[in-house]
Amino acid sequence: MFEASSADVRRLRTFESCAFEAAATFNAVELSPVVPLGATACGGVDPNNVLAAVRFAEAAADPAVGLTVHAALDRLRHRAATTDTRRWCTSQRVLRLQPTNVPGFTPHFRLFALLTATRSAARAVDASCEHAALVEQLAVWAQAIDTLADHGFRFSGLRVVLSETSLVHAALRAQNADGGQLSRQARAHVPGSTEAALARANVSVPREAEDLVGAVDALQLDGQARRRARTLVDEVGLPLQRAWPGLQVVYDLGRLQGLEYYEGPFIQLVARRDDGFEMPIGDGGALPWLGEMLSDRRERLVVTGVGAEACVKMFDAVSPSPARTQ
Repeated sequence: MFEASSADVRRLRTFESCAFEAAATFNAVELSPVVPLGATACGGVDPNNVLAAVRFAEAAADPAVGLTVHAALDRLRHRAATTDTRRWCTSQRVLRLQPTNVPGFTPHFRLFALLTATRSAARAVDASCEHAALVEQLAVWAQAIDTLADHGFRFSGLRVVLSETSLVHAALRAQNADGGQLSRQARAHVPGSTEAALARANVSVPREAEDLVGAVDALQLDGQARRRARTLVDEVGLPLQRAWPGLQVVYDLGRLQGLEYYEGPFIQLVARRDDGFEMPIGDGGALPWLGEMLSDRRERLVVTGVGAEACVKMFDAVSPSPARTQ
């Protein structure tokens, strides 16, 4: 954790500049490098991956936590305007103690994150509020990737993998599998862990379906699941494809990473390099944290983030790759 990053700092700044430009409608904030002790665990992050301090604090491991604390404090300061939609973005270096053996990668790295906090008018429109916020954030990432491609990054495409927690749980139950148990076997820093967990449980569900409603019907899920699927397509998938025709949108009914972390729609961003190489660069979704902090279920929260450092190391045409820096 003491080793310096191998990423070119100037290229990190280029990434940040393009991301901040794409997120022009989001207020930019510099977060504290520490959060209250236990805050990350409350968000569902394994405490073993977090560095705690002795003075009731822990090192930042997830910008979603710091942004949510900031959003909660903002709501408390502006009670008269709690119906306003608030947007923030940040670039933060985080520290995670999970093991990694990927050459050139360190336990500390920089993430760029977006947060939208909005208050729904009624329970019936909670999902629509989250969907609208998610579409807005995904448009920022699509714009950022396009801009970065003009600044020496070898991006040639972006795929949005859309999931919804209740649909994933329903799909897994249909095959006699427990989503909570399976999700604990999936690790973001262990490639292939989701596929291995599903295989061990003899689960076969569509992972990159282009027709979500058809996939739900094929699994013979109930009418409520079908309505949720139709709403996700109509309010997220189709608007994205209309706004960004070059953006690939697929649906994953077996997404385990983040299944017990998010609540509602959640996504993974997969970038393609000009030589055909692909890798996940970010994720995000709806979280219940803000409503829980403020004891108000109408508070809706959506956070997405991208690994700025991973993008510089794996997609930058200017900087040497991690393998060449060893």
